[in-house]
Amino acid sequence: RSSHPPDVMRAVAITPARDEVDNLERLYASLAAQTVPVQKWIVVDNGSTDGTQDLVRSLAAADARVVLL
Repeated sequence: RSSHPPDVMRAVAITPARDEVDNLERLYASLAAQTVPVQKWIVVDNGSTDGTQDLVRSLAAADARVVLL
């Protein structure tokens, strides 16, 4: 359940990713700082071999808005 009033606009972010471990933490911080709250961040991994999946799983464990596909 969101703590934002019902009239506040929210966004869903979908990010395709392949070997983006070096960029995703910065993107996560950027999404958190947006003036329109991000209700869900879906990261679609395309066979990464650099730890992208591990990073997103770690973020998802700490933040229920993060989803790894």
